[in-house]
Amino acid sequence: MKIMRINDKRAFYIRPKDWNETLSEDEQSFEPITGITKDDLLAIVDYLMTGQVEMDEYKEELIANPAERIVYKQIYDGLMQTIANKDEIMADVDSHFAQAMNKYD
Repeated sequence: MKIMRINDKRAFYIRPKDWNETLSEDEQSFEPITGITKDDLLAIVDYLMTGQVEMDEYKEELIANPAERIVYKQIYDGLMQTIANKDEIMADVDSHFAQAMNKYD
């Protein structure tokens, strides 16, 4: 599911509460990236750990607004890093969970 996109020199995202995988990208309700909240980011990271997400690749020249450019780049880079390390992160979580279960068993 596409969660972030660049369109008409603007950067947008879909609020997690508005996700609808049955709608096409053009039917989704995208919001300006500068309105993203901490809770939105947490929900996005949670979703990408178990599902597939799509984002338009960050290219500075495609976003006119400097604030949108900074926010989009920071989120894009962070999500790409999380995706790249997804298996390692999940293994670490599983290990910590197993240790906690053994401790309290």
